[in-house]
Amino acid sequence: MKPRGTLLHHEYNQFFRSFVKHTLPKDDLYDVARAFNTVNDLVFLQFLLSIANLDMNWRWFAKSLLIYAAGDGNECLVLMLLDVGVSINARRALGDSSHKTFNVLQFAILGGHKTVIDLLSRQGSTIFTGHPAVDSDFLFDAITQGTMDLARPLLVKAATPGAGTTRKGVAVLVHAVEQSYDKIVDILFDAGFNPYSKSYVDGRENFKSAFIAALHASKTSYLEKFLKFAYYGPAKEQPQQCLQQLTAGYVFAQSTENIHLKNAIIDTGWHPDDVRLVMGNDFIQSCLSDALEAAIERGDRNRVDRLVRIGADPNHRHNYPDGTHSRSPLSQAIATKDVSMVRQLLAVGADVNFLDSLDETPLQDAVITSDLEIVSLLVDAGANVNLRTRRWNRSAIEIAAGGGQLGMVRYLLALGADIQGRHNRVYRRTLFRAKRAGYDSIVDLLQDWKRSKYGEQDCDTIDNVMETMRLDEHGFPSKEDWTE
Repeated sequence: MKPRGTLLHHEYNQFFRSFVKHTLPKDDLYDVARAFNTVNDLVFLQFLLSIANLDMNWRWFAKSLLIYAAGDGNECLVLMLLDVGVSINARRALGDSSHKTFNVLQFAILGGHKTVIDLLSRQGSTIFTGHPAVDSDFLFDAITQGTMDLARPLLVKAATPGAGTTRKGVAVLVHAVEQSYDKIVDILFDAGFNPYSKSYVDGRENFKSAFIAALHASKTSYLEKFLKFAYYGPAKEQPQQCLQQLTAGYVFAQSTENIHLKNAIIDTGWHPDDVRLVMGNDFIQSCLSDALEAAIERGDRNRVDRLVRIGADPNHRHNYPDGTHSRSPLSQAIATKDVSMVRQLLAVGADVNFLDSLDETPLQDAVITSDLEIVSLLVDAGANVNLRTRRWNRSAIEIAAGGGQLGMVRYLLALGADIQGRHNRVYRRTLFRAKRAGYDSIVDLLQDWKRSKYGEQDCDTIDNVMETMRLDEHGFPSKEDWTE
């Protein structure tokens, strides 16, 4: 009932603070506030929200009100709310859908309000939330509601190199490729998002581009589309990540005998000799190795054969930037118990005694899987039953004994597993592992076999072995072992 000028006088600030403290914003207040569309209408509300800035309920009210204002096209209310400090990229669920938490600009676009869209864009609002699934839903809704023409210029702007939201858009493109959202892929690609760029999800680098996502999913139609993206060859300082991906695509085309895709890649200006010149032969082999690993995982023997024919090394192991590495192709096939794949890899030159500084040999891997057929294949191909990568690593017979594989232990003994000598480390550890795991039948087998082969003097008692076994002797390396 007071004149407006009087109410705004500082002596009435306490009244507004009391109102904020003792009043919770209700739904009907949204309806009242949304009807305000002039500066004069908004004076009291602006003053109220300025005072209420530290109250959580009123901050939530102001954020939701901004979303409503953008969707309504209420430019005046949008400006006032931004002036009192409401985040321009505030998000809110659309209706009852908890997963469609669109931001302010997206609501304005779906509402079809160009003046508000321009206002928000000038103020720095972004068209992407940073959540690829949410942003894909928004683009689908924009298509359905016929407002994509309003979104398209903003997408082009976001795709410009150096724009703050470029990586977020790339993440949406990657998501669309993985989900086979053809329309979204077309819209984002046409807007100019680089299919070779790595994406960011929630501020973290995803190390996956749209091109690589399409390659992993064998989506050739997407690959052919992405190859039309502006490409400048190695002589023109094309970024290495593009060369890497095109090389991986070329390997994929070769291994799948996709002549059309292979020619399309070459037509971009890419050439194997150029890649070798810029990145070296090791890089080519790494790409072939990655493709070989994927083919083994899928059990695709035809692709394995093609990859080996075009130069894939069946003994190459890919080293990752973090210092880890993939398993050898042969060990990878053994782990899946793919007997045919093991036989094929042996036929094309896989080293049956492949040594690594930390992991097991192929034979040890086969014993771990308890697959006697694969063990026999490896032995026939020349596997050394006594080979270990380090002095403290488990030998094949130790693994079998610790796993209770009585038949495997008997088979390995017959092949020449070395347990001769009363103080033989492998002998002691094999007994220790079998006894500790409760496999007395294996303990008896080992002792009886040694007595018949080398005599009683070559055996130790199981009690003495269990009592005298040192910590570093039964599988934990000593400091000296680490430096070997």
